[in-house]
Amino acid sequence: MRCISTILFVVTAVVVGFAQTAPPEAANSPRSVASILPRVAANQDRSEELRKQYMCREHIRVVTHKPGGRMVREETADYESVPTPTGSRTELKQITGRFWEKGKYKDFKGEPIPADDSWDADYLRDVRLCLTEQARCTVGAHLFPLTTAEQNKHDFHLIGQEVMAGRNAYHIGFVPKNKEMFDWAGEAFVDAGDFQPIRVFTKLSRRVPFFARNVVGTNLSGFGYELDYRRQDGGIWFPVTYGAEYELRLLFRIHRNISISMEISCHEQAGISAK
Repeated sequence: MRCISTILFVVTAVVVGFAQTAPPEAANSPRSVASILPRVAANQDRSEELRKQYMCREHIRVVTHKPGGRMVREETADYESVPTPTGSRTELKQITGRFWEKGKYKDFKGEPIPADDSWDADYLRDVRLCLTEQARCTVGAHLFPLTTAEQNKHDFHLIGQEVMAGRNAYHIGFVPKNKEMFDWAGEAFVDAGDFQPIRVFTKLSRRVPFFARNVVGTNLSGFGYELDYRRQDGGIWFPVTYGAEYELRLLFRIHRNISISMEISCHEQAGISAK
């Protein structure tokens, strides 16, 4: 059960990273991927220090369904991440939900969370923790492969220039260099003036192997996510929404459709400076 949590959060964990604004320039000037990516990487690399100065609230909803059947479990949770002089502190502020048991749905609010020893509850808890606690899953770089380190693992190509969310953007495609790896492939829209991500779509770069699907009985279908960023006052870009939907089969025993959504709002915390 824990091994599938590891697989899941190569996909679902979202780390609330923020980046300083790059110097503006003419949004319509033609560019190559080789000239775009270093500027995006520099912004992404600065995000960790900047993140320490912001208080963030995450509203998370996770649902599991039996394919073609009833909902099994639903949880909605609110977290608050507060910066401290040495890092940050994340706290669960509220949780509500419902689950199917003995022929009917049971509602709950607050902790302790009922039926937390079930597969669905265990899985949903791992989803929530990996979306809110970077140290637990350490997948921030994998979420959006445009940091300096992750760029070295991917091949990029410029698809074109488009308007996204009312802003001129570079449309960039990416795939892992190692075609045997399970990693992200997808597309990113990068603001042409600020060199910040506006929207990212991903999917797994390859299918689960035949042996795992047909002999072990484990498969992931539709594995991927969409992540949207928004420019705030002062030119700072924040991730604001995250979403994923996929189908999971595990060891011929578990078969679920899973949907995840998260809304993020962040504000600078006065009196806190990164050390």
